[in-house]
Amino acid sequence: LGGFGHNLQEMLRSAEASISVSVLLLRMAVLFLAGSLVAIVVLGAAGILVGTLLGLVPYVYYSSKARGRSKKMLEQLPEALDLMSRSLQAGLGLSDAFKLAAEEMDMPLAGEFGRVFEEVRFGREYRDALLGMVSRNPRLFELRIFVSSVLLQRETGGNLIEILNTISSTIRNRFLFDAKVRAMTSEAKFSAIILGCLPLGV
Repeated sequence: LGGFGHNLQEMLRSAEASISVSVLLLRMAVLFLAGSLVAIVVLGAAGILVGTLLGLVPYVYYSSKARGRSKKMLEQLPEALDLMSRSLQAGLGLSDAFKLAAEEMDMPLAGEFGRVFEEVRFGREYRDALLGMVSRNPRLFELRIFVSSVLLQRETGGNLIEILNTISSTIRNRFLFDAKVRAMTSEAKFSAIILGCLPLGV
């Protein structure tokens, strides 16, 4: 299915779904056909619209689940980076820092960090383990930055503690900026909703 199938696969991976793209499309097709047949009997030709909406339910469900998981991971990431930074300052290695973050953090980030630790412990290269974590979470640009920074530091050297602190601070500043933008635009959005609904209400 080209790029469309690739996007569906990334969405299912981000949602930690246990189904494949073909199963998802099959469920959508079955719901569309069943919903359309029933709705056409009741509503006539307009039932096709009902069937289309029903067929989109699996896609909307997994897409919403993937967005929620990515959002939760992004909220956990600054705290996890701070924890890893403190563990490195205490003299632990990078593997132990991943293990500590996996033990102290909640899911889903704990599962991802724990998987990286286990893969490295069983002999997988750091690059492959970290890039695997990125491929499982393609929607998290901040996680990609973290992985790129760690890999670059391992190849060229540098202060990893300072790098982690900088990334953590940047993510928190972004949260603050987004909150300010939402607060500043909320009045305009509310006014637009009122003005848009006013003609219908009248």
